[in-house]
Amino acid sequence: MKRSNNGYSYDEIPYPGNAYPETHPDRLATIGVLFGMEPPAIRCCRVLDIGCGEGSNIIPMAVSLPQAELVGIDLADKPIRQAQALMDQAGLANVTVRAMDLADVAPDFGQFDYIIAHGFYSWVPASIQAKLLKVRQDHLTPNGIAFISYNTYPAAHFRRASRDAMLFHLNTTGQPSRRVQEAKSFLGLMLESIEGNDTWKAVVRDELTRISGGHLQPEPGGGRRRFERLRNSIREAD
Repeated sequence: MKRSNNGYSYDEIPYPGNAYPETHPDRLATIGVLFGMEPPAIRCCRVLDIGCGEGSNIIPMAVSLPQAELVGIDLADKPIRQAQALMDQAGLANVTVRAMDLADVAPDFGQFDYIIAHGFYSWVPASIQAKLLKVRQDHLTPNGIAFISYNTYPAAHFRRASRDAMLFHLNTTGQPSRRVQEAKSFLGLMLESIEGNDTWKAVVRDELTRISGGHLQPEPGGGRRRFERLRNSIREAD
């Protein structure tokens, strides 16, 4: 969750947020009980949401748990400001959000009954993965529960293959907005280059639809335009 050397951050390219029911303390506590634990009572629990973005997950939790105390942190400033504005509008006093690097979480940051880290563990550097596990170790209360999502193999190879192919191509581009455009164009070129309707083509189509906001529209000129953009970006890099 550190900013990369090229200055890329979710301040420039927003990450689409969502509410994830599987991360709610009520769900986590229920699972804990089924596994023989005695998890903290959710009514007045303390929750830490790491990578909270614009608050689309933590704010609904705060509404449903008015006596709980919730804290969200995120590396990007802009989503945090959006979350704060929504919290002010809703009049929520039981949730706070902070723009900060996970690497900067200090020993005095506090204890939490439920720690949530959704959607980033598989993509961050090993040092941040280790820091996340250290935060879980140091800041989770006895019988507390941590939710850390991650991609698993073998199925995750499909998404990683698409990602690695885009990153290989994007070495020729710089600005974040252009990187997104070129990534979509490159996946579009891959999609049109795969013959038939095998599993790989379905995976590429799914990834392209996902990063296009759920709306995959054919581009006028199709593969020719994509090929020309790819060729031009390579020439510019040279």
